Amino acid sequence: MRKKYIFLGAALLLSSLSMAQSTDPAPYCAAGYDDDFMAVEHYISEVSLGTLTNSSGTTQASGNHYIFYNNLATQNFTQGSNYNLSVSHDGGSSIHFIAVYIDFNKDGDFDDANERVMQYTINDPNTIPNPATTVVTIPANAATGVTRMRVMVIEDDEYTWGASNTNATPCTADGSTGGSLDWGETEDYNINITALTGIENQSISVENISVSPNPASNMIEVAFNNQNNLSTVNVLNINGQKVNVPIINRSEKSVSMDISSIASGIYFIEIQNNQGVGRVKFNKL
Repeated sequence: MRKKYIFLGAALLLSSLSMAQSTDPAPYCAAGYDDDFMAVEHYISEVSLGTLTNSSGTTQASGNHYIFYNNLATQNFTQGSNYNLSVSHDGGSSIHFIAVYIDFNKDGDFDDANERVMQYTINDPNTIPNPATTVVTIPANAATGVTRMRVMVIEDDEYTWGASNTNATPCTADGSTGGSLDWGETEDYNINITALTGIENQSISVENISVSPNPASNMIEVAFNNQNNLSTVNVLNINGQKVNVPIINRSEKSVSMDISSIASGIYFIEIQNNQGVGRVKFNKL
């Protein structure tokens, strides 16, 4: 019986360890802080992106102040959709940067264009809001599947990112001295990017449909570049659902539409005629 209890206790301990957060960022770069001569407890207290919300409290992660919350349920984010992002922190003018990155192409780094989805710096303006907020658009061509999001609050009193460099970097090296960042906290999360749905069964080539301007904020013109006339024109959201958009003008081979009332994001123009159905993407600003 004693052996049985020992075995069960070991199993429970192993199970709890497997659910613990990780301090290993691999395969991504390190993003810790050195605190060489003075401990300054800058912390991230809450991160929210869409349905992902994590409250980590007002205590900085131990060690080099990096933590990977790989034990949380992975939330889904759809290609082309917009999501509210919020980062709460300890505030104060000594925080010089807040930055958030998402590895949209799943190549193991945050270095590609548009992968820094939030940045606030003390240089512009002189204060950083708390919480820091923005809207994140998942690119329509983002790689599907689980990828990494990195959230950072940074104080760098050497000002290696100061007046001469207003861009935060997602890794430990500061880019000029090769050393660690001074003070702050970094949190990593897994998110799952899912594919656009509801746009299957297309029979008309997209080369025969044009939308201009694209992107657009107010008016668009849809033209069907073929000998067959337009029959039905609809605007669909990324889930394939019809969105009501006024038609302002219509000719045999083009339609003008007022899109000013719909939310920003990725949509589809769907046309139907005797050849079948065709759909093309456009971006509403």
